[in-house]
Amino acid sequence: MNSALRSTLRLLVVQASWTYERLQGVGVAFASLPLLEELEQDPERHRAAVGRATEYFNAHPYLAGVAVGASAKAELTGVPGATVQRLKTALAGPLGALGDQLFWIGAVPLVMAVIVGAVSLGGGAPSVAVGVGCYFVIRCAVTVWGLRLGLRSGLGVARALTDSGLQQITHRVGLVAGFAVATAIPLAARWDPMGLGRGGTVALLLGVGAGAVAALVRQRVPSSRWVTLVAVGGYLLWHWSTG
Repeated sequence: MNSALRSTLRLLVVQASWTYERLQGVGVAFASLPLLEELEQDPERHRAAVGRATEYFNAHPYLAGVAVGASAKAELTGVPGATVQRLKTALAGPLGALGDQLFWIGAVPLVMAVIVGAVSLGGGAPSVAVGVGCYFVIRCAVTVWGLRLGLRSGLGVARALTDSGLQQITHRVGLVAGFAVATAIPLAARWDPMGLGRGGTVALLLGVGAGAVAALVRQRVPSSRWVTLVAVGGYLLWHWSTG
C-alpha cells in the first residue's frame, strides 16, 4: 500500500484524536506519517517534521488533506520549518470556510433533501441507503483530491486552490441545495407519515425550518439569507401545489 493511499485512509478519521489543546493537530500528524517516511533516513529531520505536524491545526476535516499534502511536500523538499508552520496556519481559515460552505451548507442539505423527496415519493429505505452512499463517495473523492492537490503544489497550494475552481463549485452546490430543499418541503408536507394532517405537518416543517434559520443567523453563517429564501420558497411551492 503506497504512502498516499495510507494517508488518505487516515484522513477519513482525522478527527478521531481531536483534542482541546491541538484540535486536529494529532490527527493531521497521524495522516502525515506515511508521507514523511522518506525523511526517516535523517532521524533528526524526521522528528522535527513530525513534531511540526502535531502542532495546533483546525480546518474542515474533509479538506484537511490539502494542508497535509502541502506541508508534507514542503518538508520533503527542505523548506524551513517556520515556513511550513506558517503555511499550515494560513491554510486553516480558508479550508475551514470553504469546507463549511461546500458540505454543511451545500452537500449535506442537498443529499438530505433528495433523500426526503425520494422517501416521500415512496422510495423507502433504499433511497436512504443510496443517498448516504453517494455522500460517502463525495466525501472520499474530495479527500483524495485535496491530498493530491497539496502534494502536487507544496508552497504554491494557495494559488492551486484558487485556480481549482472550488469556490465556484461551492457556490453552485449551494444554489442546487436551495432548490432541492425548496422542492422537498412540499413533498414532505404532502407525505404526512405521522398522521398530523396537512396543517400539522406544515406547522412542524415550518417550525423546524424557522429553528434552523435562527440557528444559522445566530452563528452568523454567511449564507443564512439563502436559507431564509429557501424556506419562503418552500412554503410558496407547497401553497401552490395544494391550492
